Amino acid sequence: MAKVDRQQNPWRVLNSSNVYKNQWITVEHHGVLDPSGSEAIPRRHRLTLLINLAFEDCKDPTGKARNATEAAFVINATETGGVLYDVREHSDIAAALNIVRQAYESIAE
Repeated sequence: MAKVDRQQNPWRVLNSSNVYKNQWITVEHHGVLDPSGSEAIPRRHRLTLLINLAFEDCKDPTGKARNATEAAFVINATETGGVLYDVREHSDIAAALNIVRQAYESIAE
């Protein structure tokens, strides 16, 4: 696998594991932090986002965002606090991106 220049790619790989491998293909799972410090945690039937944004600053008209500090722990997460948002279906993506955008804007200030 090629080395990634951190200045060109600000994403941070937290962990990696092989999910499937045969003589033709290898499928890997990578836990990552995006440049805002948010984490994507794949689940069996959803994608959980742990977003680096204070829950009090989160503007979520759907009401699906949850306060991560109220969770005892988030399985497979490396970060704590912030906003939890589960993407369960295609219609959840726009609202999730809106919250991720808020996180980027908060670190740009």
